[in-house]
Amino acid sequence: MQHRAHSVADLAKSSILMLIALHMLLPANTLAEVQQSSPAYEVAAAVELLAADGDLWPGYDPLAVPLAIFDGTDTYLFRHPAPPESFELVARSNPAAQRLTGRLPSLVANTSIDLGGVRTAIVMLDPDDEPSPTSLAAVAIHEAFHAFQRVNHPDWTDNVGDLFTYPVTDAGWLTLRREETAYLRRALRSADPDDRAAWALMALIVRQQRYEGMEPAYVAYERGAELNEGLAAYIQYRALDDIQCPLPPAGFAATDVRLRAYVTGRALALLLDQFARDWKASFEQDDTQSLDLALAAVLQQRSHVTGYTLSDSEREDSARQAEADVLAVVENRRDLHRSFHEREGWRIVIVTEVEQPLWPQGFDPMNVTMLEGSVLHTRFLKLGNSGCELEILGGEALTEQAGDHPLYNGIRRVVVTGLEAEPQVNRTDDRVQLEAPALTAEFVGAVIERSDRCLTVRLGG
Repeated sequence: MQHRAHSVADLAKSSILMLIALHMLLPANTLAEVQQSSPAYEVAAAVELLAADGDLWPGYDPLAVPLAIFDGTDTYLFRHPAPPESFELVARSNPAAQRLTGRLPSLVANTSIDLGGVRTAIVMLDPDDEPSPTSLAAVAIHEAFHAFQRVNHPDWTDNVGDLFTYPVTDAGWLTLRREETAYLRRALRSADPDDRAAWALMALIVRQQRYEGMEPAYVAYERGAELNEGLAAYIQYRALDDIQCPLPPAGFAATDVRLRAYVTGRALALLLDQFARDWKASFEQDDTQSLDLALAAVLQQRSHVTGYTLSDSEREDSARQAEADVLAVVENRRDLHRSFHEREGWRIVIVTEVEQPLWPQGFDPMNVTMLEGSVLHTRFLKLGNSGCELEILGGEALTEQAGDHPLYNGIRRVVVTGLEAEPQVNRTDDRVQLEAPALTAEFVGAVIERSDRCLTVRLGG
């Protein structure tokens, strides 16, 4: 820790001295080129400071992964070995950067993508939020770790399709999940290593009881999400020297399956730090392991669980809350469906032939809600087929399924509501472009009908 403190201080001192020297040597009209106004530079510089330790994961160097940042106005690219031609070098910027006016279309979320043949971390800055450059830099390190995972551990992932059919209305499983969370929370709050080991083992025992009654696909989803998002969250907070992982005292909402994996994966990694010091090297050499089974194997060798159990009242409370969770899911789905369709304003309805459904090309799994026979997307959605390209970014849409799966068997109908003004329609030969706030779409051979502030787009005849 002391070595890292000196390294950070030295880097900060060097940066300050460099800026002072530039201020003295450069003409006034070029100084503005150095002191860039975009917060992207502050975030990129903070990544360099956080990465100075260099000991987050074996073989992982955040600075070896290019970083793209959209600041709400322009796109900045740092440390990319072969920037796309659309980017231009920013003169005398610090850190060095390439810039593209506007948003690069492939940047739609905090994630990692293939950009110019190189896996690149992506960070989207929200002008309405005011997080510190350091916290955003930790997010960048999180996304850079995803890039590392995709290259070195492609199996550390989850099948997002299973998220849409995950049994969030099974009160029995929700009861066990609440108990598991309670045990895991006690383990993380225990100061005594033996107590911590015993509570953690109880959490894993209850988890196994839950898994015994679940379809293997849902078990694989949880474990895959913990390896994918949970480990990235662990790396994110380790970069900030934050080794705490507070689990919510009230547990997680029934539908927070993916969000819960971020936290439980991070928690399991912190427990492995204490009880299996070489676990990272082991996972780097053998990526077929899961976090919970690796921890269970270690704890079973050293811990007894006698007396470590929730009280009867606590278990009864978990069961009551699970029943309430199920009712809340049903009521929330009904309310969301009703409120979506009751919004005032213009409406867009896109209808396809059964033989030519729309196919999902991108969506945000953290911002989808299952309704009855449909899915509500509340941030990002991209759909398409041979006659349609549609993207929604920062808006909402309801999709209705064409087959058994809510998304992966295709979409037969898309609805957008609550638009304040009539969408703009541009025609060129047999092509139609449709534009509205947060929505762009292009159709080939489509028929558009207007009726009572509603545009209906019929595809395939």
